[in-house]
Amino acid sequence: MAALAVAVLMIGTATYLYANSIWAHRGAGSLSDDAWSPKLAIDGYERLHILFKTEYGFYYYVIGGDHSYTMSAGTARSSNLVVDDLEHACFAYVLQTVAGTYAVGVYVKDSPVHVVSIADGTDDVSPSIAVDSEGHLHVSYSAGGDLYYATDSSGEWEVTEVLTTPPSDMDSFEWNRWQTVILVDSEDSPHIVYGIYTTEIGHVHRLPDGTWTNETIAEWDGGVPEVTAAIDSDDVIHACYAVTDPLTSSSELVYASNAGGTWTKTSILRSDLVMGMTSLSLALRSSQEPAISFSVPGSYDLDYICMTDGRWTGAERIVKNPLTSECTLCFDSDDRPYIAYASGNGIEYATTSVTFSERLWSALPGISLMVLVVAIPAVLIRYVSRVSEP
Repeated sequence: MAALAVAVLMIGTATYLYANSIWAHRGAGSLSDDAWSPKLAIDGYERLHILFKTEYGFYYYVIGGDHSYTMSAGTARSSNLVVDDLEHACFAYVLQTVAGTYAVGVYVKDSPVHVVSIADGTDDVSPSIAVDSEGHLHVSYSAGGDLYYATDSSGEWEVTEVLTTPPSDMDSFEWNRWQTVILVDSEDSPHIVYGIYTTEIGHVHRLPDGTWTNETIAEWDGGVPEVTAAIDSDDVIHACYAVTDPLTSSSELVYASNAGGTWTKTSILRSDLVMGMTSLSLALRSSQEPAISFSVPGSYDLDYICMTDGRWTGAERIVKNPLTSECTLCFDSDDRPYIAYASGNGIEYATTSVTFSERLWSALPGISLMVLVVAIPAVLIRYVSRVSEP
């Protein structure tokens, strides 16, 4: 009986260690707690690149390396982080000028800062950046309630106004708040998934003749949308957005895809809190199935949820009470997830790529439970049987 109990305990321990997602948390550098808005990317050498904001400006690191770069403290916000074909980290930014306008620019490591455009009007510019197969950069952003696209594919930066604000809504706050995500397909053609405050989630695509198509993914009369998106190797767009409904005091996390040529939407999670899911970050695994990290309504807790064999799994709690709700998700070539976030110790990242000792330490509560359930009763039974022997 004792031998059987030990065998069951060993098998149970091994199963627990390798069948469950046990997350390890690691620091991204010796930083103060005054750091936020982390952006994460992985290059072809499996190195982690991370960008974050402090009160002094933007900092950039290669995890495990000694590289750090800063930008002016006047920089308002940054886009996502990408790595080009030369392993250069690139990001778009919004910088407030002395004149009070806002410059949308692009920063490429080891090269001068390129100013793409001067966006006059609102400071709520939402830049996004992507790199194509030839290393050219593509940027989307909003300014004054309009949607813009910029690229350096011709050797010089060119800016195109994609969507304009209807004249009657020129001063509307709703039209001035956009969120954009730019993607590049297998033919290096740009796509922009956008969200307009309290109005709609949409998708625009530039055709070979230079014209843009525009289609609505979802629309509503209330709520604050947040959107994230990725494009797979078959040029299918995977998007996720969160909306709130003040009338029902609820919020919803929705997944949308244009596989088959039409947009289909699936509700992933619902909450009875009017505060919606925020800081959405969607990434694709090698199976082309999406995963999402997000901030939980009513708290800054960070959760992770993924699609497996066409079905969404239950959400996992990754971080409890981080410093801010902002997070970024990406995968390496082995489909290990990495989630960057801000904590009281600075910028950290969570991953399931952990050593056996880390898994063992994280699994101690579960192992202890198995000891209580299996081993101790077996020992007691053995003891009682010996006492009962004549």
